[in-house]
Amino acid sequence: MAQTNIQDRKIKRTRLKIRLRKQLGKSSKIATCYEALIFIKSYPQKSKSVLSLAAKRLFSRKKYIFLFASPTHGNRGDQLIAYSIKKWCEKYFPLYVFVEYDDSILRDWSFLSLLKSVINKHDLILLRGGGSVGDWYIDYEYFIRHVLKMYTKNKIVMFPQSVNFSDTPFGREEKLNTAFSYDNHPDFTFYARDEISFEIAKTMLKRSKVQLCPDIAMFLFNLHALQPCDRSGVFLCLRTDKNEIHYSNLERNQIVETIAHKYSVRFGDTEAGHKIFLEQREEEIEKMLRLFSESTVTVTDRYHGMISAVLTKTPCVVLRSADHKIVSGIKWFEGLDYVFYAENIDDVPALIEKAMLCENPMVPAFSNYFNELYEEIINEQAKG
Repeated sequence: MAQTNIQDRKIKRTRLKIRLRKQLGKSSKIATCYEALIFIKSYPQKSKSVLSLAAKRLFSRKKYIFLFASPTHGNRGDQLIAYSIKKWCEKYFPLYVFVEYDDSILRDWSFLSLLKSVINKHDLILLRGGGSVGDWYIDYEYFIRHVLKMYTKNKIVMFPQSVNFSDTPFGREEKLNTAFSYDNHPDFTFYARDEISFEIAKTMLKRSKVQLCPDIAMFLFNLHALQPCDRSGVFLCLRTDKNEIHYSNLERNQIVETIAHKYSVRFGDTEAGHKIFLEQREEEIEKMLRLFSESTVTVTDRYHGMISAVLTKTPCVVLRSADHKIVSGIKWFEGLDYVFYAENIDDVPALIEKAMLCENPMVPAFSNYFNELYEEIINEQAKG
């Protein structure tokens, strides 16, 4: 019985397709869109957004920007990145329609194929930035490769990333696979967010365009209005994921005890500990920034802990992480007198004392970098 129903639906779809082609012509774009609408109806709930998009595109000539795989996990640093990309697009591409799909599409190749039916060659595809290019977050790397293979007619931009492949047989193999995939796309631009990643990417990629640009979250330096609040104590924003911690638990615990002996301390992390969906993102980001703005000094080994401290004008002592992200990324803030890098964990108490004396911290202007980011994309699109 079930088999009969499936066959009946297939026959009905085929008849509708034939009728539409006769009415609208085989070469008609409208016919193609209507075909997409017919097939979409047989897909799950998630594909309703594509159905809506296909209907809108029937009657509009607007160009679209697609942001793929925005995070739903609890890392509010990654949420800050996705939010910043959206704000950047709103400023520089006001005439484009911005469409965002969350990371539930990471392994959904059928959905990506379906979406391809309503994306045209003039649309721009964006891949989020962060610290995920490497063999540690390999699922996201596989997703990027699949997108690059599937959407060969579109300009694709990877927002500023750190690059970190392990020096293991697996890491070396995946580095070669990534290089092959990225270089195989005819119009792919990779942005590195630190000098070490930039040099790695330039060596690794022979055909792709490679550029250096600050983490896109720094775009908010020009936008975010800081709410006045009373500050007190030291906010310890420290990682809990063991694989990315540079110092031992014993070293960290000893330094925390030393700090807590002298100052009031609150503990936290950029990790929320629960999923964050698109509609919750802004609220969760504000919660995170409030932790920084209510503190006199922050101590962090988080990349976006450092950025959030600067964004909220909070003097900051930065510890290194297990990779090069912090060591290289902090160079963007070399001119700031309220961001201190602790070469050794034992230096932290003395640096906190210095940070406590900082007055009237200023947020740096990075607008020129993000203007250039826009101009480079537009110029490349014009060539295409």
